[in-house]
Amino acid sequence: VEVTHPVALNDADFGDMFLAIVIAHIANDVAALEKQFGVSLSTDDIEPGNHLMAQFGNVTNVVAYLTAVGWMHAWTRKVVSWWLPRDGSQGFDVLVTPTLAGPPPKIGALSGDDSTDRIREIMQYTAQFNMTGQPAISLPLHMTADGLPMGVQFVGAPYREDLLLRLAAQLETAAPWSQRRPAVHA
Repeated sequence: VEVTHPVALNDADFGDMFLAIVIAHIANDVAALEKQFGVSLSTDDIEPGNHLMAQFGNVTNVVAYLTAVGWMHAWTRKVVSWWLPRDGSQGFDVLVTPTLAGPPPKIGALSGDDSTDRIREIMQYTAQFNMTGQPAISLPLHMTADGLPMGVQFVGAPYREDLLLRLAAQLETAAPWSQRRPAVHA
């Protein structure tokens, strides 16, 4: 086991580029739904955060969007190169990270005016691999003191879903989690 990670994951521009792409896609999805149903969607119909991102996406220009897409493609190549053998190294099989940066948030904790910042903070380990398209799996290997599951994310090289599924099966055999359930409070 070696403590390392793809250096590109530290790139400070990722968040802005990710957001530029996401808001454009949310705006496009909302427009498609409005066309399909023949109505204008409001915060009564979709989450306020998505409504706000759609509004931002509607005023994002095409050049900014295409710049972000081009940046993301180049960044993805840098991230993925970490898994590949080079310079005498064998490359890496799996990257291990937390799934969330802290315990699962309470219901409603990710809404409000500063929801984008809170979401960005808590989900700082997963968005990158949504963009690279790499296989990743989150396994509930730990529990909080309150009995909530805490996920550990395993990320594989492109097209290595097989490796992650084998790893997950071995971990579930070694530390079964299917019977561990948090208490439900209604």
